Amino acid sequence: MTYRHDSADAAGVKRLRDKPRPASIAGGPAGPDVYARTRYEYELRDEARGYRRALHLHSPESFMRAYLVVVHEHCERPIGAKTCEHHEGSPVKDAFAGVGALIDAWTGDPPDCRRLRCLDDRRPRPRRPGPKVMSDRAVGI
Repeated sequence: MTYRHDSADAAGVKRLRDKPRPASIAGGPAGPDVYARTRYEYELRDEARGYRRALHLHSPESFMRAYLVVVHEHCERPIGAKTCEHHEGSPVKDAFAGVGALIDAWTGDPPDCRRLRCLDDRRPRPRRPGPKVMSDRAVGI
C-alpha cells in the first residue's frame, strides 16, 4: 500500500506532494487557549487492491455554496476511475477517528464506489429561462 496526498498550493493549484502522507490536518486559534481544526484530508491509495478512498474537509465556504455540506469523500475503484467527483461523507471527529477510518478502509473489503451517494447529483443548478409551456388546464381545454 502506498499513500499519495494531493493538495493545493498557495495559488490554489493542485499538486502532488513530494513526500506522500496519509493525513493532513490544519487548525488555528479559536479563542484563549483553544485551538480548533479548520480542515483535514485523510487519504488512502491501496495500489495492491486497486482503490482510493479519501475523507476531506477543506474549502468549507465554497463547498457549502456548491453542495450545502462542508465534508465529502472520494472513491475510485479502480484508481483513476471516477464515477463521481465528490461523495457524501460524515464529519471525522478528530485525528484518532481519521486514522481509524483509514485503517478500517485498508483492512476491510474494497469499497463499491457506486453505492456511495454522489454530491454532484445534488448540486444546485442555475435556472435557465425556457420556453413558456401552456398546459391544457391553463387555457381551459
